Amino acid sequence: MPGQLYNLTSAYGNEQQLVELNEALKAAGIAPLADIVINHRCADSQDEQGRWNNYHDDVDHDGHPIDWGQWAITCDDKEFGGQGNKDTGEDFWGAPDLDHTNSHLREALVHWLQHLRDNVGFTGWRFDFAKGYGAKYIQQYVEGSGTQDDLNVGEMWTDLHW
Repeated sequence: MPGQLYNLTSAYGNEQQLVELNEALKAAGIAPLADIVINHRCADSQDEQGRWNNYHDDVDHDGHPIDWGQWAITCDDKEFGGQGNKDTGEDFWGAPDLDHTNSHLREALVHWLQHLRDNVGFTGWRFDFAKGYGAKYIQQYVEGSGTQDDLNVGEMWTDLHW
């Protein structure tokens, strides 16, 4: 499950290797898309009741700090102690749903997307679980990150019960 926004080091490599990969893809005529998981995020620490709902930065970066708490989680997510507004889409049970109605959270996400575009080399986004929040927010994220002329897609999966 996704956690730290700016920490791009994983078992697959580090941020510099990702930058180099994106440069090579672009040189070959391929537009690299980032998998953007912003409906839900795994928190970094627990509150005093043992609920995972505190977010922090482990990686230094410019712009908006990620110092989110219960206010950043939708109030529908009671098991995570969410104190934000109601969810604007479908619930994702496995991690706290973020409150996209909150302007501070949206500004931080736009800044992160700009970082991924300007510093890491992505040209567009694949929005994970896009039905988890209102489409108007996806429009804001695409336009705010300057990728409106590039390929952006939203994942829309069903429960397969027909």
